[in-house]
Amino acid sequence: MFFPRILNVVDRISAGFRFGAYSQLAGRFPRRNFTSNAAFDVSGFRRMFDFGMAQSVFTHIPMARLGACLSSVAPHFRLGGQLYVTVFLAPQEAANKTFTQLPGGIVTSPNRDPFHTTLSELHDIASCAIGWRMSVIGNWAHPRNQQMVRFTRQE
Repeated sequence: MFFPRILNVVDRISAGFRFGAYSQLAGRFPRRNFTSNAAFDVSGFRRMFDFGMAQSVFTHIPMARLGACLSSVAPHFRLGGQLYVTVFLAPQEAANKTFTQLPGGIVTSPNRDPFHTTLSELHDIASCAIGWRMSVIGNWAHPRNQQMVRFTRQE
């Protein structure tokens, strides 16, 4: 149902590389070190990871995709490896309605972009994510109130 939206996000990131939007980072962040795809497939790197970052990814696609991401990347993370993910959090009472993020004033929703989640939903996703332990870091001074979550690879 949301697959076209995911592809749209992936296409925008890829277009940024094609049209030189990231040219100032070329020396420090070579294109071969970057991937974006709707399947969260990182197998093309042919290596194990200690660290990964999904900033402003799960704020723009349905939170249900987080479980698919964790399953897909798990075989490519070393034990103890960490995947950092940003999310918009809403209180439980706003789980099924829009919520205004402060600071920033961004209005988030459980079912349209920009998406929010609740701590309860995150814990549910984490409990089904085999081989990952979740820690909510929370506020990291993002101007629009995105919150940080760390997933650590375990046996």
